[in-house]
Amino acid sequence: MSFGQVIGFKIGANNASLKTDASHIDPFNHRTKSINLHFGISYEYEFNKFFAIEPALLYNKRKLLYEDGNPSEIFYYQSDYRLTYLEIPVLGKFYVKPISETGEGNRIYILAGPYYSLGLNGTLKIKEKSPTKETLEDHDLWEDSEELRLKKNDYGITYGVGIEFKDIHFELFHSIGMTDIANEFDNILSAKNRAIGLTVTLGFKTDNNDY
Repeated sequence: MSFGQVIGFKIGANNASLKTDASHIDPFNHRTKSINLHFGISYEYEFNKFFAIEPALLYNKRKLLYEDGNPSEIFYYQSDYRLTYLEIPVLGKFYVKPISETGEGNRIYILAGPYYSLGLNGTLKIKEKSPTKETLEDHDLWEDSEELRLKKNDYGITYGVGIEFKDIHFELFHSIGMTDIANEFDNILSAKNRAIGLTVTLGFKTDNNDY
């Protein structure tokens, strides 16, 4: 059999959330109400027919919304995050069903590993309405240190399953942020990223090693 190095082009969609806990209200989450896209490139090195390492560089956009009440009601609150990350996952791929001895067939695999994310751009819009006031706030999260409501750096773990159809990979994944990215604003005690999604990879082999 032959295995080698694979350059991949990735695109996918994810459903993200920001798991948040505050001192003055019950725990609440900001959730995706539209499709978040991510895309980028990867490099997979296959050590043998059972194991490979795949680092990647991804551009990841996340729109996260929290609402309390209804805009038509007397009391209403909305916070809308628009976050863009440069994400670097380094995943191990464990092939449960390897390629057959003839070099043909599909492969099923389990993937797991750490990731690091750097915030590139982040905005926050807050709408609040009560009988005595109605406010609209705009915050540039990472450009102005006084508005640094979320930390730019995040890291965590990603795990999932995938299937390979020759040069195309389909992966279902779950990412769990391990970093508390809250930056002591609005009585927020903690905030952690979460995401589930689907990634499609088109791969091109660049080198082969025989085993």
